[in-house]
Amino acid sequence: MKSDRSKSRGGERELAVQRERYTPEAIEAGYPEMELRLATAEGRFEEEGWRVRKDGTQFWANVLITALVGEDGEPRGFAKITRDLTDRRAQSQKNERLQVQAEAASRAKTEFLSRMSHELRTPLNAVLGFAQLLALDALRPEQREAVDHIQRAGDLLLSLIDEVLDISMIEANRLALSLEPIQLDALVRQCLQIIAPMAAEHEIQIVAPPPHQDTDGYAVADQQRLKQALLNLLSNAVKYNRPHGTIWLRLALDEGRAVISVADSGHGIGPESIERLFTPFERLGAERGNVAGTGLGLSLSKRLVELMGGTLTVESEVGRGSVFTSTSSAPPNRAPTRHDPAGPAPARHDRRGGGDHAEAGRRDARHPDRGPDRCCARLTASPSP
Repeated sequence: MKSDRSKSRGGERELAVQRERYTPEAIEAGYPEMELRLATAEGRFEEEGWRVRKDGTQFWANVLITALVGEDGEPRGFAKITRDLTDRRAQSQKNERLQVQAEAASRAKTEFLSRMSHELRTPLNAVLGFAQLLALDALRPEQREAVDHIQRAGDLLLSLIDEVLDISMIEANRLALSLEPIQLDALVRQCLQIIAPMAAEHEIQIVAPPPHQDTDGYAVADQQRLKQALLNLLSNAVKYNRPHGTIWLRLALDEGRAVISVADSGHGIGPESIERLFTPFERLGAERGNVAGTGLGLSLSKRLVELMGGTLTVESEVGRGSVFTSTSSAPPNRAPTRHDPAGPAPARHDRRGGGDHAEAGRRDARHPDRGPDRCCARLTASPSP
């Protein structure tokens, strides 16, 4: 970009100079006269368009024409500044082409993932089906171990296919949601029943409030997808917990929000890793260990919660744990109430060193050998009583 020149002229000479810098098409259309008339009437005129250099080559220019007026109020001429924007325009057009190409490639990738996920599901279901049939036979220990390995690997691959399919449908804007008031306590009970065998296998204790059939807390969400997000938080709390650890689950309605808290006795997440936590296939180094996973669960959960009109955010500190918080709209025409069967909520982290010491003390009493380390995951949806 460069400043061409500044001129002050009037009358026919100015118009002649104007014509020298215009393309033949612009001169034929009367652009030079029109621009001077507009500058005179409005005080200034600015536009972008093709202009001609002294050597006859064309360039894309930004032109600013300002009318000069004398002390008597009469026009005295014009000041004109021309800037060469050829390189900027070329770069802008290149960026637009690259963006169009990237969007086309993204659509192609999404379509490929969707089709491939469907194609892989059919043979995988056959493999899992035959593995289940084999498990019914009288097998030697080494044979049963092999069949169990097939089933575990198949289940993990099927989970990966389902998550990839969900993400591809989200990116293609084809994921159908049914938003309706859902009863939160019943949803939590269903999730606990599903996660209980996994927790027992890992020798993880789950501390949860007793069923409260009288609670009338509701949230507007897709029941299947909110359940999917909560199950992901619970399964992570089991997989990344300490040996013989504990998970504390809490359901509460507080100030117009429904809160489902999942706290575990894990290690927490360092600040250098937080930004990558919701990145697809990112496991923050856990892939080098023996914990099975795909790295898609949290990314998918965040996308699902946002599609339901909510947010899913995280705060974390090593040795003190993490807090995942999601919010969504409540049904209209419902007054907020409070229902908190599990007691006080796990405190949000105080970066200055504070916190809920009473809650930490209660947890330390349960696990005197662990100290104050904790990891807390919180999924929040807006409630309605």
